[in-house]
Amino acid sequence: MSAGDLSIPEDQRGRQAVVSLGGYVHQLVATMRAWQRLGAGEALLLEVAEDYAVLASDALQMTQVKRESSGTSLTLRRADARKAILSLWQFRAANPDHDVRLHFLTTAPIGKEASTAFPEGATGIGWWARAAQGADVEPLRAFLLTLKWPDGLAVFLATASADALRDGLLRRISWLTGADQTRTLLDTIGSELRERAVGQGLLASDGERALPLLALRVLETVLAEDRRLTGRDFEAAWEKATTLPIALSIARQMLAGSGGEGTQHNSGPWHAVTFGQSRGLGPALLARALGAADALQCPRLPEAADLERELDTGYSARLAGMPGAGKSVCALQAARGYADRGFRILRLTDPRCAAIPLSTDGVPTLHLIDDAHLASSAALTLAEQSCGPDSLLLSTFTSVDTGGTSSGMIHLDAKRAVRVIADDLRSRRTETMAEVSKVDDSIGDRPGEENIDWRIDAAAASDFPWQFCFVLSAGWRRVRSIVASAREVQADILLGAIAIRQIASRDARTARSDLDPYLDAAGIEVAAADKAIAWLVKQRLVLGDHDLRCPHQRFSAEVFDPILREQDERGRGRIAAMIGHALADPAMPLAGLGSLLSQFRTTRSGYNWTWLIGRERLEPFLARCWSATEPTDIAAAMHALREIDAYAKDYFKRPTRDQIATVARWFSAPAPGAAYAVGNFINGTYRNTRLGRAIVRASDPEATAAALNAAMASPSADFASEIVHMVYQSFGGLTPEWTERFLAGIDRKKAIAFAAAWPASSHLYRAAWFCAGLIYLDKEFGYDVTAAMAPAMAGPLRENPVEAFAQLEDIFWGGLKVYEPFGRSRGKRGATTCSLSIAAKICDAWEPKRLAEQLSGVTLREFERAGILLHVLRRCLPAAYQETVAALDWDRLDAAIGADWKAPSHDAVAFLCQCYESKLGRAAVAQLVEKHVDEIGQMGSRLAFIAPSASYRQIERGAPIALAGQWSIGAAVLADFHKHRRALVPALIGNHPRLMAEALSK
Repeated sequence: MSAGDLSIPEDQRGRQAVVSLGGYVHQLVATMRAWQRLGAGEALLLEVAEDYAVLASDALQMTQVKRESSGTSLTLRRADARKAILSLWQFRAANPDHDVRLHFLTTAPIGKEASTAFPEGATGIGWWARAAQGADVEPLRAFLLTLKWPDGLAVFLATASADALRDGLLRRISWLTGADQTRTLLDTIGSELRERAVGQGLLASDGERALPLLALRVLETVLAEDRRLTGRDFEAAWEKATTLPIALSIARQMLAGSGGEGTQHNSGPWHAVTFGQSRGLGPALLARALGAADALQCPRLPEAADLERELDTGYSARLAGMPGAGKSVCALQAARGYADRGFRILRLTDPRCAAIPLSTDGVPTLHLIDDAHLASSAALTLAEQSCGPDSLLLSTFTSVDTGGTSSGMIHLDAKRAVRVIADDLRSRRTETMAEVSKVDDSIGDRPGEENIDWRIDAAAASDFPWQFCFVLSAGWRRVRSIVASAREVQADILLGAIAIRQIASRDARTARSDLDPYLDAAGIEVAAADKAIAWLVKQRLVLGDHDLRCPHQRFSAEVFDPILREQDERGRGRIAAMIGHALADPAMPLAGLGSLLSQFRTTRSGYNWTWLIGRERLEPFLARCWSATEPTDIAAAMHALREIDAYAKDYFKRPTRDQIATVARWFSAPAPGAAYAVGNFINGTYRNTRLGRAIVRASDPEATAAALNAAMASPSADFASEIVHMVYQSFGGLTPEWTERFLAGIDRKKAIAFAAAWPASSHLYRAAWFCAGLIYLDKEFGYDVTAAMAPAMAGPLRENPVEAFAQLEDIFWGGLKVYEPFGRSRGKRGATTCSLSIAAKICDAWEPKRLAEQLSGVTLREFERAGILLHVLRRCLPAAYQETVAALDWDRLDAAIGADWKAPSHDAVAFLCQCYESKLGRAAVAQLVEKHVDEIGQMGSRLAFIAPSASYRQIERGAPIALAGQWSIGAAVLADFHKHRRALVPALIGNHPRLMAEALSK
């Protein structure tokens, strides 16, 4: 501080109490913030239990506030940290009926303990958090016992069990470092006071002026005998700070000058509503404002008929619902019925008018008032009372509370509206897919495209029609423009906070208060947050101010990359801080946190942001992973740890004995829903084979086999298959000794009987896991199990052959080896007489003519599987294959390929090639290709080979044939041309010699 011309003696500078005063001011401000956020039934105690404490009926939450100015780091050796630990211990002993906890709130960073090393290089504070979540408490216990404590606490530290130490101490103290500085806290308090003032019809400056008066009330309480403040005290102090005493004479003069009734809105004119040309579903899918004709494009809501009945009998009707429930659309749908009867449709431009005069020109008219909750209640009632058979009034209300008891009120059921819309669009599948594909080109029936049926099903889970449209149109694909708009109004970081919590909580409902810890972690002011939330609600990027979730988790997963790419270091740090908070929140499910890390790691642009999440922020999450006990938590832990190297490089370079033992224990005693994840984790150790082998060696094969034997019953069939698949996935770590002991422990008779009675309720892919896994471990035993299960597979294979066959792929490919796309399993490694016999037994479920009818109805997406099915059938039952191909409906197959003839897909061509293996199919395939040859742009060599006449025409009309890529087939095509159309060879070859030279050069 500048002292002007005053000279300060050096000896006197040390007496200046600036640092001490700064600390007291920081404590005062932090206390005010706590008072401001006090909940119902809570009391704030000042300098009673630590700096301040929140007392509830059975809980005491103490807070120690530290403002650091010397740059000293927080360690457990520090005197104030040790005093905080002792304080917690003593207050617990003195108040056994209260749940006592302590927050140590400091602006200091975390430091390392001198001369003490915690596991994995963690700090003492960091290991405290990990031990509280389930990590080994012994390193922390050993350190704490080196410090001096009163006898009772010392004995507790030395003798308490690990769980008792966690419950009695570690989980009761939160070390909150890097907390808000004084200025930031003041800004936050001021912002909330300004917002509160505006919300009560005051000026924002009135809220600012209240701040020092509130601070004075805190200081007065500190000096009082009863140092207690409540929420009611805050309201009283606020009222006193924002109220001025005024003489009655002055008040009367002010009221007389105001005009008494206040300013009135001018009457808004009515304007005509016409039902013109429809624009399709596009505007609704893109959340555009819908016109009258657009409303008719939407499926008719049942409430529209209810409105018509009310209007026919009572001449007026009211429709109410939540924002975005579809009220305006429903009202327009009802209005269309009256337009068809010859009524004129008029809509009020501004509902806030003082009077609502209905038309009196004698023309039958239906009057519409949107947002009628903004209208004068008296004016609306008078208008309804003047209605008659030729002058109807239909009004909509944004809230079901406004006018909710009025006669004629109809409440719009948003969830039912969603169901109606979904059912209607499903019934118009082709039309719906065409409309949706205009805004989302990933929708379609081709391989790699998203099925429109799946998208409609996902959208049908929505709460509101607008949310349904957002999901149906893949609103997440517009994320970059949405984030750019959010950034313009400074709402992008808040959007990131909402996305983080939505993913971490596994799409749990989010109230405004749920976001507060995230905003605190990021240092976002309350006023700024509320402003951003209001914008997000208005833009329908969250479900509403009552539920702050994005319309779909896929959108939340996409927001991180566009937010981070345009943020500076501070903004990126805010996102990282909020993710760090989520990772440290024990209320968040492990599966949600694992999904958060996975989604944050994966970006559409390919950029990696994992470096923002340091090891310290991961520690609480990792501690929970290693201490998981519930199957869902074990599964989440294994999935997350499999990819943890993306965040903590070389995390498993030197795995600890405890880590190996933990996974081995989960492997030895598998749990339903977790076994797959354990096997998947071990499968991922191909990057560290020693780790996988160490886990398997440390496990108990007899215990794993016993778990399998116990699971081999109809109710637990899925679990039995999961265990076998877990072992199969771990092939890289299996040893001959372990495998031998595991197989010796399996009850083989029970396994075969279990397979023969495989329950129909279990998905077929589970059956494939069970059979293929056992074939890998013991071929003959696996064959016996698969043969026994064949009759159980017959029903699904008959009902839906393509889908059932796809689920059984592991059996036909990896197990029986009757399908080998890469040609690696041949000779001794290929199919055997026995495996072919078993495959034939499975395929015998198909009746050729019925199978042909079913295959004739395949979609573009199903051609590949249908072709593989025919390949397997040809190998196992040649006669059934010939009969099936002979009975195919080629017109239906032609229609399925449809517009794709201009560039036939790999899958469609592969299917035709499988049909070509039949003599009858050969002629049909050639005829089909010849029919469309003039549509084909570039003909592939496989298509040219199976339809030689069409290939000649292709060259004669000047269109190319691609010989490259599949040179062996291309060579056969070239030989055929040389033999039958030698004059066309130069045109066929074209520029292929250059392409061949380039390929050979590489």
